[in-house]
Parts: sequence; structure tokens; C-alpha cells
Amino acid sequence: WRLRDGLCYRVWSKTERLCDDDLPEIALVDLTSIVLFLLSCDIPLISIKDLPWLDRPPEKSLHHATNILQMLGAVDDSLCITEHGRAISALPLHPRLGHMALVSASTIPCAADSHDPVSVSSLCALLELEQDILRRSKGNGPVGPACADLRLRMRALHESDTVFRISGKV
Repeated sequence: WRLRDGLCYRVWSKTERLCDDDLPEIALVDLTSIVLFLLSCDIPLISIKDLPWLDRPPEKSLHHATNILQMLGAVDDSLCITEHGRAISALPLHPRLGHMALVSASTIPCAADSHDPVSVSSLCALLELEQDILRRSKGNGPVGPACADLRLRMRALHESDTVFRISGKV
């Protein structure tokens, strides 16, 4: 329940209220990035569960996050962060995308220097975006639904990057 003794930090107007049965955000989000960050700060997994959370993360979400980190090689069998995990945590990406970027950089020659629109960095940027960079509009009408075609999205990202490089805008 959200209504009980304690502190309340109001981040909305006094007329707005949460529903009594609204789930806290931590119960809805992927905790993989959070768990990796805390492990990179040398906080053991067993201690993560005991942190003074406003709302405790669900055990199932923590278990899912550690499974993903193990599959990526970011943590070992004893759930301690690996060197690969530290490298992933240094990137401003979701751990899945950070792993993809690091593995591709070591297996694809000159991947970091590539200006190819299908480069790993472009793909990571597109997959990390929560908002689509390409929305279809028909004539002067309203903007339509987001485009799901990854090839078109990659082309749009590459073309907008080219325009910024030519115009000198960053």
C-alpha cells in the first residue's frame, strides 16, 4: 500500500493522487542495469536486497537481472562482477547492448571506426532509444505511428547524423 506512516515526497500537484493499488516503478522495470551498477560499486548481491529501498524490488526481478548478467558474462557463478561486467558498466548502455558493443569491438575489425549505417554503435543507439526517431506522416496530416522497420530507422539515424556533420551542429 502507498498510504501509511512515513515520509511523502510529493512530485506532482496537490490535486493529483496515486491510486491505492498503483505498483511502484521498481516492480515494473528491468533491474539489470541497476544490479550491475551496484555490483560495480562493490556492493555484494546479498547486500543489494537489504538496501533501504523506498519499495523493495521484487525477488523475481532481482533473480531475472542476475540471470541476464550471468548469461552476458558480467557476473561469475558466485555472482561477483567480472572484468567484462566492469567494462559493460562503464558504458552508458543497457548491459545487453554494452555486451554487444564490447563483443563486436573485439570480433569485428575497425567496428569503432566504421561509418557504415549498419554499425554496431548505430544499432545500439537505435535500440537504446525509447522514442522512435522516424515517424511517418502523410502529406500535411498528423504524424502516424512509429516505424518498426529497423532498416528505415538505421537509414534515418545515419542521414540525420550526416546532416549534423555537414552543418557543424552537434
